[in-house]
Amino acid sequence: MDCVWLVFDSLSMAATPFGDDGPDTLERLQNFVSEEGVLFTNAYAPGPFSPSSHASFMTGRLPSQVGMNEATPYFDGNYRTIADVYNTPNQNTLISVNPFLFNGLNRGFGTVDKLMSEEYLIFEGGTNPRTFGAKNRTLSRAERYWKFLFQENAPLRSFVNGVAFKLWHRLDKTVVAGGGSDSGGDYQQAEIINDRIKSAVEQPGDSFVLANYMDVHPPFNATEESLERFAADWDREELPIGNSARDTDTFDQRAMYDLYLSGVADLDKRVTPLIRSLVEDNVTVIVTSDHGPWFATEALSEERLNVPLMIFDPEEPARTVDHTVSLRALPHTTERHVHSGDSSFPGYDLLDVTTDRTVITEHVHRDTSGRGPFTADEGTDTEITHDIVVREGADYVSRVNGYWESSATEEIAMNLREQAETVLSDGVTSDGAVTHGSEMKERLEDLGYI
Repeated sequence: MDCVWLVFDSLSMAATPFGDDGPDTLERLQNFVSEEGVLFTNAYAPGPFSPSSHASFMTGRLPSQVGMNEATPYFDGNYRTIADVYNTPNQNTLISVNPFLFNGLNRGFGTVDKLMSEEYLIFEGGTNPRTFGAKNRTLSRAERYWKFLFQENAPLRSFVNGVAFKLWHRLDKTVVAGGGSDSGGDYQQAEIINDRIKSAVEQPGDSFVLANYMDVHPPFNATEESLERFAADWDREELPIGNSARDTDTFDQRAMYDLYLSGVADLDKRVTPLIRSLVEDNVTVIVTSDHGPWFATEALSEERLNVPLMIFDPEEPARTVDHTVSLRALPHTTERHVHSGDSSFPGYDLLDVTTDRTVITEHVHRDTSGRGPFTADEGTDTEITHDIVVREGADYVSRVNGYWESSATEEIAMNLREQAETVLSDGVTSDGAVTHGSEMKERLEDLGYI
């Protein structure tokens, strides 16, 4: 069975119409999930940033256990990931511009699409050398050249594309693909990702696709139509278009949030038709987010951690699940339904949940002295801080910077705190500093991480 994960980076439940009194940003998706999907209104991310959250919900393990988190944002491959559900790597596709997905989490994916610009593509009718290379990496160089030139369509056009690609790389072109400013497309890659998802699913055999959309992660833009709906109080020049989340002193926070909501509305227009199409073709589709926006929110706050979660499965009736659940259950749930049997991932089946589940979120980090949530290369120069929040239903216990806080009664708080202390006592798996290459640093800077 084909399965597609759509991860809308930085999308909080608070920015959607699924929560209490939320803005009407995802009206198309809201209508569709009410007809065809299972909506979880109390789903929580396992971490407050991309490294911890992605590593956790791709392995089913806690960020401190898997070893990839904000203190050491690199996956060492010690645990099985969702990419391993399918038997051969060529059945798996990873699509994103998010740099942390290429810090080891890309292992196991046969095709890894970093959403680079395709300026080199002279002939659309010829083979694309970049995607061809990703799909055929297991062949020898001679075999790849032979297949590229003689077994693909339009050999002459493919040859020209190949030469252009080589020249393009020598010029060190690393421009991220985008849609153009006229359509609000700068910093928006949804339509490009949609096309690549369709191509991946059309491949023979069952496929798994993980696509991470960064359209509502700053820096971002929005169409005039959406700005009129959600940012009408601002002239375009007053909006922080193109600003990163770290530039907090240079823009009005409310203007940033209104621009953010406008971007969410644009994402709804562009992605919901794709979701409908996939579901009509009996593809299992999971829609979620890794965390909410990290501007103007605390790391372990409700707005940061409560994220949308929707599952579209041909065998499941439409319904809403209000119980607390964790995204860490995603690989367990996916494997069970893809293979119609047991799962080797830890966790539980989200589609069988009938009561509140205990949810653990961790923030494992170092003091970055105002440089953003990550250090670039000097990752071992400060001590690791291990913050945690444990939830079950409306009750929670948290420890941040050594201070405990609780919303629960004494008996419930004691139980939740015991679970938190067990995780804290197990400590943090860490292999030390990570050295980033120039392309990685460039992306981290563009996204405001460093």
